[in-house]
Amino acid sequence: MFSLARRTPEFDLAQATKEERRFYEEAMLSGNLVLGPRDDWIDYDAAGVKGAAGLDQRLLEVLQSVGLRDDVFRLGLLGKIGTGAAPAMKEQLVAARRAMTALLQSDDLQRYVEPFDPDRYNANASLGENILFGAPINDQFSESRLAGDPHGPENCRNDHRDVRWRTCR
Repeated sequence: MFSLARRTPEFDLAQATKEERRFYEEAMLSGNLVLGPRDDWIDYDAAGVKGAAGLDQRLLEVLQSVGLRDDVFRLGLLGKIGTGAAPAMKEQLVAARRAMTALLQSDDLQRYVEPFDPDRYNANASLGENILFGAPINDQFSESRLAGDPHGPENCRNDHRDVRWRTCR
């Protein structure tokens, strides 16, 4: 991708907001660049595609031809959506989850996936995942520290769960 970042982005002053026009005028007066690193610098013509969607498709083709497509997808599925991600991206993920659930049920594939159910023990999840029923957002409730956390044993006693916290260490 870096080798394609060589096209000077266009700055349309007529479409610019008041703030963008002020930035443009100040940059011109001071001799600074008018464009920024977040602008679209990609030379789509050099890649032989039309626009960002075409480039995505081409990248998938290249990954497939060199045998890395599945690895890239696998790594992507292990990732997380950043906190600054657009809400639409999170909504798309939830929609994908619903579609996957429907697919698993319609094709009788549920024997391959054990979904989380708050009222059932999940035999394919760790004890920590079963207790938390979620993913920790920091180290406080990581599986390696969960047994020693003062909130864990107290919460389990309050919920009348028979969990031997101290023997899990």
